[in-house]
Amino acid sequence: MVFSSASFLFFFLPVVLIIYYLTPQGGRNLVLLAASLLFYAWGEPVYVIIMILSSISGYIHGLLIEKYQEKRIVVIILISSIFFSAGALIWFKYIDFLLFSFNQAFGSNFDLLHLALPIGISFYTFQIISYTVDVYRRDVPAQRDFIKFSTYITFFPQLIAGPIVRYRDIALQIDNRPGHSFKSLAGQTFYQTDNLITSLSIGIERFAIGLAKKVLLANNFGRLAELMKNTHESSMLSFWLLAASGMLQIYFDFSGYSDMAIGLGRMFGFKFDENFNYPLIAVGIRDFWRRWHISLGSWFRDYIYIPLGGSRCNLIKFSRNIIIVWLLTGLWHGAQWNFVMWGLYFALLLMGERFLSYTGINPPVALKHFFTLILITISFNIFQAENAAEAIYAIKNMLPGSGLALVDTEALYYLRSYSLLIVIGTIAATPLPKKIVCKCLSFSESENMSERKCVLTGGLNILKPIFIMALLCFATAGIVDSSFNPFIYFRF
Repeated sequence: MVFSSASFLFFFLPVVLIIYYLTPQGGRNLVLLAASLLFYAWGEPVYVIIMILSSISGYIHGLLIEKYQEKRIVVIILISSIFFSAGALIWFKYIDFLLFSFNQAFGSNFDLLHLALPIGISFYTFQIISYTVDVYRRDVPAQRDFIKFSTYITFFPQLIAGPIVRYRDIALQIDNRPGHSFKSLAGQTFYQTDNLITSLSIGIERFAIGLAKKVLLANNFGRLAELMKNTHESSMLSFWLLAASGMLQIYFDFSGYSDMAIGLGRMFGFKFDENFNYPLIAVGIRDFWRRWHISLGSWFRDYIYIPLGGSRCNLIKFSRNIIIVWLLTGLWHGAQWNFVMWGLYFALLLMGERFLSYTGINPPVALKHFFTLILITISFNIFQAENAAEAIYAIKNMLPGSGLALVDTEALYYLRSYSLLIVIGTIAATPLPKKIVCKCLSFSESENMSERKCVLTGGLNILKPIFIMALLCFATAGIVDSSFNPFIYFRF
């Protein structure tokens, strides 16, 4: 089941919300756990067992790590936890890739297993690992209530597409949601949660925006990408159009799902951190990765990059750290050699950017943004390729000297046909639409990145719900009217 399906919008979500809000506060985590397991089992009834076993493993290891915190055996327990969590991910996601690569390298003939990839395993595996590591580091106490821990791991809004939610960020919210006051783990900062109506309205607003991104923009860019993949003519323009349409499809697909996940979480009283911050306006590759899939980037930074030494080391070690992190980042996205290439591509760009900073050369911001966008666009032909050979072929034909014509009639036809969508998508990938909507509705923008909402400063408050309802209606019509409703990150 996906968020942009009729069964989710008209059946699953309304029923779960009604049951949740009718349930006393003490039983709501159990309602969310049951709903999450049903949500997962809806599409993968067998693999729900893998998720439950992973939750049990993370729960037990967390308790053991806390119990033996002062003893040397705690390191062995932590390694055991990572082994069990990562082991399941490696088995289901990478075993065929490893067998295929081994066969290719040594001429062997091991049969591939062709295992189906459990949906969301890349996300909940990283959540379990971050939890046990944080308990080991004493950043959070171990959760002693299995229902609460399982609710955190299986929570359906962020299960299939993220963001990767860390336990330390929502530990307090598991016990304290709308209607309750609570303080931070450090015991210093006090918070006041929203009331139920505020939480629900903000959640619906954010969900509607994400749904519109997914259905009205991502799906249509997906159609263009499919057309360019199957074009009968080839030119440099066709390969650039393929890369650009794929980039905008993936951006609106994934950022739309992140918006929906954040909105759904808010409906149930959880505040998730942002996962995207207008990455296509980035100035530099490093800036891009501070804005794109923020939860994944921060996970690799805190649990891989910094423990390796980060950037506070000599150039050789820095290069080693970058290559390791980006090889792992590439492989996280998929068990194919084009994802390894994609990771190394960004590793080289980041090392080049670091070297350029040593030279003292500081190009104008507009020029840096232009070259950043060009390099990022090229990367999406690597990302969406089926294999390494296809990725190399696409990149070669995007560059001068490929022997291809600059344009062809088919690419020009699709460029003209989708020109309005491309203009709308390009503008929608910037903060401009949000600024316009806030101004037209007499709202001002919140300075709080974690909220990303308009704050009422005057005018008619009725305009905002009308706008949100319009988005929901158009998006729902798009779902009903179309059978083309893919979700890119199901591959990962």
